[in-house]
Amino acid sequence: MEENRKQSFWSKLPLKTKAIIISVAIGFISIMLFLIVIITPLMVLGIIDVEGIGSSNVGLSYSNISSANSFWWPIGSNETEEIDGVTFASGNPEYINISSEFGYRETPYPGEHQGIDIASGQNWGEGNIIAAKDGKVIYPTENDPLSCVSNTDVSDRCGGGYGNYVMIEHSDGTVTLYAHMYENSITVRAGDTVKQGQVIGLMGSSGQSEGTHLHFEVRVNGTQVDPLNYVSSEDPRPKGMFNLISIEGGYGSAEENKSVMCKTLINAGYSNNAVAGILVNVSHEGGFQTNNMENCYEFNQCCRINGKNYGMCTKSSNDPLRNYANDELYTAAVDSGDYSKESFSSDSVGYGLIQWTSEGRKQGLYELSKSEGKSIADLNIQINYLFKEIMGGSYPVTWEALTDETASATEIATKFCLDFERPSSKETECPARAASKSAAFVQYVENGCQ
Repeated sequence: MEENRKQSFWSKLPLKTKAIIISVAIGFISIMLFLIVIITPLMVLGIIDVEGIGSSNVGLSYSNISSANSFWWPIGSNETEEIDGVTFASGNPEYINISSEFGYRETPYPGEHQGIDIASGQNWGEGNIIAAKDGKVIYPTENDPLSCVSNTDVSDRCGGGYGNYVMIEHSDGTVTLYAHMYENSITVRAGDTVKQGQVIGLMGSSGQSEGTHLHFEVRVNGTQVDPLNYVSSEDPRPKGMFNLISIEGGYGSAEENKSVMCKTLINAGYSNNAVAGILVNVSHEGGFQTNNMENCYEFNQCCRINGKNYGMCTKSSNDPLRNYANDELYTAAVDSGDYSKESFSSDSVGYGLIQWTSEGRKQGLYELSKSEGKSIADLNIQINYLFKEIMGGSYPVTWEALTDETASATEIATKFCLDFERPSSKETECPARAASKSAAFVQYVENGCQ
């Protein structure tokens, strides 16, 4: 009887109502399948953090954004290096002690603290303050105070209470502020372009300050937000987007590119063996030439592999590629748009440091270069794209090898080749490549990338 009543109820429903019920049921089942098939594996891999979903907190936690954001701890090392007339203190920071966090505090006066204070416990004028990220200085101008005296007077309103300070605007729209600097130690002015790790002044106690420290702020759309969403004393030099420290125009000779890439990776915190392992593979693939077009596609090149034509031999006489068949012409045509994204992505031509070849990977490289307004051969673009791929979750063996402090350069080079490069004869080629070049590149790294 119960079954008959159910059938009678369903049969009496209008067709439109039945359609709505069926649609809702299908939608619900689809959502459940999506959660099971797509979301669950991503949660297991750690790509999606369920603890961050539905949070009432404003902004992201540092752990969620560090790899993509790459703001550095704003205190540098005591050791400095001068490159092209600019002083960098990009080593491990000397001071990481947070003496006052973001938010409400009672002392030295009650109220909302709009940044974090990093104390040194040292004398005024000691401790390098560095740019947390590439950017453009927006304060101070030539007319702003630079000589506010360091003291312990919390009523000192010099510099509006900030004392001597610097503000830097970054490409993502954020602004960082560095306050209470030592008098006359600021090395930059409004309009200057600064690089990550560049020394911009020394720690002091100018303005409203009780002792030597840096007051550090991060502002988004003019509003101060918690800097600990952007920097961490436990990971002061996060491995994320890489910022080069030399080479005008974005790239240079193979030898220049090798040295800059080596120094960039060391400054990013990778071990000597990890750097050497990467360089082994880059050397074998693109020879450190960022505009390197696969030789078989250059003028007068023709190859046969396993009895089959390869390279330019496969292209018809009216193929657009024949107009751009060398490193310089190909790169210029891609940059100008004469050779389209579709053509670049699908032509199967190995290109750049890694000799990117597959359609999806070349398309990603192209889109990154265009989004940054840089050449497809820009060294920074290619290094960033290389690590964007590695850190994206598709190459877990490579990432694990690069972050294994106990692995040798030979082991890292081999795993990088097997997992990331994947040549056709990888089981024999990868170990041979690593064995032949690893020792030399370890020596190169230990010699200061020269």
